[in-house]
Amino acid sequence: MDVIIEIHGEKCFINCDGKKDYFLCGNSSGKVCLKLSDILAVKEGTPSSSLVLHYVVQGKGNILRATSCVITGAAEQRLKLRDAVDVILNSFNRPKRLVVFVNPNSGHKKAVNIYHSKVKPLFEQCGILLKAIETERPGQPIELLEVYDLKLMDGLVAIGGDGMFSECMNGLLLRLQKDAGVDYTDPDASLVTSTLPIGIIPAGSGNMLVQHLHGTVDVETAVIKIILGNHLLANAASIHQGRALSSYAGLVLGFGLCGDMMKDCEKFRWLGPKRYEIVPVGTILKRKTIGVETAFIPEESQKIKAVHERHRFVRQMSLPASHGQYGKAMQRLKSTPKLANDRECWLKETGRVYGIDSYVVTLKEKDGILVPHFGDSALHVWMTDKCRFRGHVNQLSLLQQLKPACWDFKFIRQIRCRGYRVRLPSAAYYLDENGEKKLKKPMYINCDGDALKIIYPEFDVRIHQNAVSIFGRVAGC
Repeated sequence: MDVIIEIHGEKCFINCDGKKDYFLCGNSSGKVCLKLSDILAVKEGTPSSSLVLHYVVQGKGNILRATSCVITGAAEQRLKLRDAVDVILNSFNRPKRLVVFVNPNSGHKKAVNIYHSKVKPLFEQCGILLKAIETERPGQPIELLEVYDLKLMDGLVAIGGDGMFSECMNGLLLRLQKDAGVDYTDPDASLVTSTLPIGIIPAGSGNMLVQHLHGTVDVETAVIKIILGNHLLANAASIHQGRALSSYAGLVLGFGLCGDMMKDCEKFRWLGPKRYEIVPVGTILKRKTIGVETAFIPEESQKIKAVHERHRFVRQMSLPASHGQYGKAMQRLKSTPKLANDRECWLKETGRVYGIDSYVVTLKEKDGILVPHFGDSALHVWMTDKCRFRGHVNQLSLLQQLKPACWDFKFIRQIRCRGYRVRLPSAAYYLDENGEKKLKKPMYINCDGDALKIIYPEFDVRIHQNAVSIFGRVAGC
């Protein structure tokens, strides 16, 4: 049954068991037809001879708003309505227990206030139990998730920016690989997919992932998306150096110029989000090329085409067996096959570049603009060759505006691949106590908005398709 409730001014018609019952609606105007999925909760009203029906309405653009109406009627009718709505809500398998990580230092340092004033009241109104953790230092979500009992939650929520989401994603993926005995230090290891969704509530300097998901950085919309329980599968990319995992990324990787931008921005955190508008100008002015040797695992190569191993399992390690829609049998995904002894599969290039950048959430053209594509079968990598300053700035400006023309420059080389390796043959290095080469001057990768230090003259990147579950749906889908 698509529509269960019709509100016509002061009259409310409830379609239960194929029969329309009539109620009085105390504070509504106009006409509203609610789908089952629009209902958030039904609560006893004040006085007790009424019910309060909470539901979602569409605002301007991609904005969602939570509203309510007071319904009065005979006690028997109200009980019937409340029971019918409760059955419907329980059938959706929406999250009932959430662990919320709040970064008090993100963005304009308003995350704590956003949680108490906008997030917590809406979650609790819908009967969701919350465990809120205000972080005290970078990396704390990773530390806590290493030992947290995952059976006590139906999802994670990150209140902050892209970096806060990245920390939650890293903590969850690392925990699952450790529990399953996966050698996550190996770039070509098969990762256990996360079935525990992560929600993102924008309160940071960079909120690109939320914008990609919802088409807006509106806080209430993000909260409602989590309450509704819809989620999608997204990719993760792993970065390896020195035979170890450095990090997972869920959004973007930028080596060279973009890495230097993030490093320079770190020095000016006191500027808040404004630093991303001011500091990169100085970084671009001192841009320099880097000598690189790159080797790509191209998407189209039949020898190295991604393999989906259809091993089915009922539950993930650390997840409860009866875990609703989040505990359904999932595939164990295999990332790029072993290629160490199969060098002919690699596409190799050598030269000097300003940067090597990768989109984990790829962008594809639609109606004259670049739109996000989650769960793509490959990374979108582009290299920026030596070029005039004016052309470089123009290209970066078009990219920021998500204009497809940003790829139409001769100094931009693109490739879709399932992984790549970067060597820095001309970089100065020294030998440490173990005889390993290390860079005398570290370089940096923009990893989901944070500056990731590269200390070895070689690093690897691999895609892990559909490795992460995220609350929400892409706007327009």
